[in-house]
Amino acid sequence: MWIKDKVNMKDINCIVFDIDRTLIDIRKSYEDAIRLAVSDMLKMAKIEINPSDVMSEDDIYRLWWKVQLADVWYITYAGTLYYLTKVLLSNRNASVENLGESGTEGSFSKEISTLRAFGKNLSEKTMTADFDGFVDFLLKAEGEKYIDVIKNALSAKFPEFDAIEKKLDILWSKKLAQMLFQAEYQGNGWYREENNAEPPVNAEKGLWQNDRLFSMKISERDALYTLSKKFPLGIATARPASEAKKGLEVTGIAEFFKKENISTLEDGSKAERIMKSLKSLGCEGGKSIYIGDGVSDGLSVASLKKKGVNILFAGVVVPGSAELMKEQERRLKDAGADIIVNNISELLEVFE
Repeated sequence: MWIKDKVNMKDINCIVFDIDRTLIDIRKSYEDAIRLAVSDMLKMAKIEINPSDVMSEDDIYRLWWKVQLADVWYITYAGTLYYLTKVLLSNRNASVENLGESGTEGSFSKEISTLRAFGKNLSEKTMTADFDGFVDFLLKAEGEKYIDVIKNALSAKFPEFDAIEKKLDILWSKKLAQMLFQAEYQGNGWYREENNAEPPVNAEKGLWQNDRLFSMKISERDALYTLSKKFPLGIATARPASEAKKGLEVTGIAEFFKKENISTLEDGSKAERIMKSLKSLGCEGGKSIYIGDGVSDGLSVASLKKKGVNILFAGVVVPGSAELMKEQERRLKDAGADIIVNNISELLEVFE
């Protein structure tokens, strides 16, 4: 645990939590959904890859933390573009040629050779076929902006890429990544219920059922029970309302959060969601603390502080490799964290 100098943890009136990687351990479910969605996207381009071979846990969290991609849909899209480029860079991979199968509109061999040439140019100047090179490329392209960098370059310099998209009836987009991720994470029934449409892939059992509480010395339920006896508790999450509800229910902690104190994706920006929860808790005029795992959490709290809101930010370091945990801690401090903990049970020491 780390506490910034001169930060006063006394007189806290209420606590607001993020959900993912703070209250709920979504690493297994989200990682598997990312891998399956990347595999689904590549299949649309006739590229077969086993989901288990798609990005390691460390790869995914480097995109999350080092590159600072904001959400799982961007990470899914990044993974797809990485493997697409890797395939195009490889003269040995016969699946590349499947993109140029002859059809009623003729052969796409010219388009494939053009794209492969573009990939080789990328390799020489900005990225390599290995994941380290890809991460470095994304850092230079300022994280999420890399999508526009690659897409604009492909469309402007090589219009044949658009022709391939049209022929295969696909659109390389974050929206497609989002649809496929949601389908794999939610499963058929929930996806149909939420979207009033058939899922783009068949997922009998949604991966959300693998969401778990974090393993800690004091159980998370016991920690929340103790905190709930001292403070009113709220939630401000980027999850849609239906996902927030299911996540809290499947992990057995819904009882600690009243419905009216939970703000979700539908309630605006992260700062707006935090304020909504504070107002619902009756704490907007008192001293509060927001607990989350991301840089955007810290920046949102910082923006509220500038507006005169008396709020602290507690950053949670998600379990991972020593290198990534150190990177998380550094970035959370840079984002203005007042306190950094490894799990919410450590907060009990602060509020004894």
